[in-house]
Amino acid sequence: NTMNGDIFGISRGDKPSAKDFYRVLLVYLESKRVLFNPGSVEQREHCIASVLEMKQTLSNSIMGKLFTDKELQPIRDMIAACNKYLDKVGVPDDRRFLINEHSWEWFDMSPNGALGSLRTGFRAAIQSVEKDYALKYGKDIR
Repeated sequence: NTMNGDIFGISRGDKPSAKDFYRVLLVYLESKRVLFNPGSVEQREHCIASVLEMKQTLSNSIMGKLFTDKELQPIRDMIAACNKYLDKVGVPDDRRFLINEHSWEWFDMSPNGALGSLRTGFRAAIQSVEKDYALKYGKDIR
């Protein structure tokens, strides 16, 4: 999703509006199956890797952007949802991810479960972006 240091195809030298930024971000998030696929068809390692990649991409996407605190809040909320998920499922170790003693937690779709809280956090942040910028996310986060 990055080319030559550009995040989402928007050069760091460009000054996109927050709406332009979020339009591209929503398309990126539509590709993240961990946000909408039934948990029963996902694999633990794939979900964890996807959340780690989303967190890194979200963090990198705002580097050099001059957005207001309000404009940055949805990104902060998405990163917080990633961190909460990762805290529930384990901790990274140099080349692998150590799963905590509740190995089922990654799949838990309840509001307090790892996958449920991840999706709840992203759903709220995306709804905020949709409302604030008159944009539409093309998937249904369940």
